[in-house]
Amino acid sequence: MDPAQPLLRRLTPFILGVALLFLTGMAISRVLSLRQELAAQVIRQLEDDLRDRVETWESGLVDQLSQWAEVAGADPLGGPSLQLRMRQRRPYFDSLYVWYPAERVVTVGGNVERTKGVYQFPYESLQESREHLAAEPCLVRSRNLASQPGVDALQVSAAYRTFCSNESLATRVVAVTEAVTGLIDEDLYDDALEALESDGLPPEMTLREAAARGVYPFRAMVLKFQRAEVYLESGRREEAFDLLLRIGLEITDLDAPDVGALLQWVDQVIWNLERHKQSGRALRLRAERERALRRLNGFQEITRSLLDRLPPQNAEPPRFIYDQYNDNTYLLFTRWVQGSQLGVALQLDQQLLLDDFLENARRFRNQLVITDTTGRWRAGVRRPGQVALEVPFSKTLPHLRVSLMQSAVDVRLSRLDKEWVVPTLLVGMMLVMGSFALYEQVRASRQQRLLLQRQREFATRVTHELKTPLAGIRVMAENLELGLFNSDHERESMASAIVREADNLTARVNEILSVAKERTIREPEPFDPEEAVLEAVETWGPRLDAAGVDFEADLHPTDEVLGDMEAVRDAVACLLDNALKYRREDADPSRVVLTLTQQGKTVEVSVADNGMGVPAPMRTQVFEQFVRVEGPNRGKAGGHGLGLAQVAQIMKAHRGRATCTEGIDGGSRFTLHLPAHT
Repeated sequence: MDPAQPLLRRLTPFILGVALLFLTGMAISRVLSLRQELAAQVIRQLEDDLRDRVETWESGLVDQLSQWAEVAGADPLGGPSLQLRMRQRRPYFDSLYVWYPAERVVTVGGNVERTKGVYQFPYESLQESREHLAAEPCLVRSRNLASQPGVDALQVSAAYRTFCSNESLATRVVAVTEAVTGLIDEDLYDDALEALESDGLPPEMTLREAAARGVYPFRAMVLKFQRAEVYLESGRREEAFDLLLRIGLEITDLDAPDVGALLQWVDQVIWNLERHKQSGRALRLRAERERALRRLNGFQEITRSLLDRLPPQNAEPPRFIYDQYNDNTYLLFTRWVQGSQLGVALQLDQQLLLDDFLENARRFRNQLVITDTTGRWRAGVRRPGQVALEVPFSKTLPHLRVSLMQSAVDVRLSRLDKEWVVPTLLVGMMLVMGSFALYEQVRASRQQRLLLQRQREFATRVTHELKTPLAGIRVMAENLELGLFNSDHERESMASAIVREADNLTARVNEILSVAKERTIREPEPFDPEEAVLEAVETWGPRLDAAGVDFEADLHPTDEVLGDMEAVRDAVACLLDNALKYRREDADPSRVVLTLTQQGKTVEVSVADNGMGVPAPMRTQVFEQFVRVEGPNRGKAGGHGLGLAQVAQIMKAHRGRATCTEGIDGGSRFTLHLPAHT
């Protein structure tokens, strides 16, 4: 045989394995490359889709705001009603501003002067004249009476109500305020409430409505504060807190510049609510205060940069004005209305506007985050994670950008990945099958080499055991042939020795053949395992006793077992034989314990001893053919590594198993596990 052929056979699996791994790597690399291209294509499609949605939303918003501006410019006096309608239609709409811009005026002498711009809406409420109030006759008479000694608060209150009963509503409100102040100072809360109910403003009238009736908002607010104080001092706490919240909401609902004059009082209301543990009401009012402050900032921006500006000669496109550096930012849409030459601005709530965009984003709404140029969160997902792409607001909010999360791309890719399931599975199956085939090839080759080695060791041991008696027989036969024995007695003795050695040799050969052949069981039938164990005990009990072994049998009733009773008996006998052969010479005494028990639906036959034992790493291998535990003093015990393999075959034929564990004092315990027949 060519010596290179064994080497080639050993190298063939590795060559095939390398080739398989190379082909599999190429296939996986191609699949990953195609998936990357697909991912890039999906991102481009999503970016185009998101950009279209942003542009469509922006175009619709600009068209709608332009229409509102045209309507406001066509009817400047209808500002209050138009503002109310727009607030009802769109939550993100906040305030309307209409103004007459500055003009160039040529005076006598040819001088050109520039007028100031004037607001058409909102207009400031009528201011309270301190000089007028100081000279109002009914108020002067009432105050003079209040300054006289001996006049109590009730008399002063009656004077105010009598002297000012026929005056204007604004004057009567001042009179009631001053009268109630005196009553509260004297702790006359019931009388104060009566004065408020009879002569004051109706409780349901808002500051805006009071201003429309000529009452300065500050005076109406003071009257409401007095009512809240009376409620609180009278024990009507919930009514007082509700009224305080309503006062704050009415102040924040005012248009600029009225809201600017009273906004500081909202802080006082919030402080009072928090002081009385009304955190829910305070939190709501704080949010409305921020919105009112944005309106005030927007109004001030228009006053500063647009009100006194000359209108353009030519048509000018609408534009957005925003404050991107302030947390409480304002957002203004401004344009000049052609024909009327009016300036119109629409103030929008940026946060609610962004919520409107997200609502219109439909399937993207839960996977979008909106940030400003500094990266601060403005709307959308609070914890965005990885960003896949971003698109700016090009027409309306250039300081903001819309980002789509990677999770949206992953969802789209997961749907498309179904198309790659079959090729991926094929590649995976090829890799698994090839790897398994290589593993089995290598394992089979290793097992074959191990089996050949064990067979050679077995043949060596058997040859040695057979050659020794054969050599003795040959020597004795040659002596007989040479006539070295003169007497008949010597010749008969030698012949008897030859026959005895031949019988021993025949017994040894039969023993080897019996354990070497594959053990099969006959037609299975139910039997009592105790009978098989007792037969083995009857045979091996005397042998163990003769060898000085302390033998103990502990047998318990069990269910029957389906199989071959003789085969089970032989398996038990093999275990007892091993316990006898592998006993320790220094053990005093040597012990062997045979037990028969049932655990659930399993019948267990166990043979435990305090002999040489089996090392833990070999407790599974000892049931393989030709496997022996080598070591000091084990060679005298004999054995060819076939007995326990036969035991394992018998257990497998009975759908059971054999196990090896630690026995008594470091010895071994062999257990047969047989399924009970029920």
